Amino acid sequence: MGLDIRVATDIDNSSDIVSKSFDYRLSRTFCTIIARYYGVSSNSEIGQISKLAKVDITRLMEMDKYPYGDGFDYSVIENEDERQRTIANAFAIMEKLKGNIDEVLFTIKALIEAVSKIENLPSLLGSSEYEVSVYLDYFGDFDKDKGDGYIGNNFGQDLRNFKQFLELAKIQGATTVWFDYG
Repeated sequence: MGLDIRVATDIDNSSDIVSKSFDYRLSRTFCTIIARYYGVSSNSEIGQISKLAKVDITRLMEMDKYPYGDGFDYSVIENEDERQRTIANAFAIMEKLKGNIDEVLFTIKALIEAVSKIENLPSLLGSSEYEVSVYLDYFGDFDKDKGDGYIGNNFGQDLRNFKQFLELAKIQGATTVWFDYG
């Protein structure tokens, strides 16, 4: 068992998006590289790719901060002042990300375009305190879909799946997107 990542939207209850989103899944490796961004900061794979591609990933990484689902249960905070500050902070983050779908889509498209022009991406990724070599195959053959849409996806396939999901979500009326884990 592992942790999965999905893109959630402000219209997640739309049956059309829910039924079609299965076709645009993101791999567990993508989940890991997004999570590792905060663990190894500037030396994370996604941080390095951002620099190599000259694409600002701020809007993409902000999606990870959205207080949604289980992460929004603040009833366990016993101090009322702290609970109110935490809730206010959560609503401020939600407000900041409101309407972000176009910016996230722009970022994903820019990453796809720029990374597809980088030759031998795996050899350009520097090591971090974590085992980067495990992910070298994931970053290879960017323009080729290697997996079944989830298992075995490479970075290029995950970004293309992400882009297709965002485009479908926009057509269905979504305006805000964030990462949800499960």
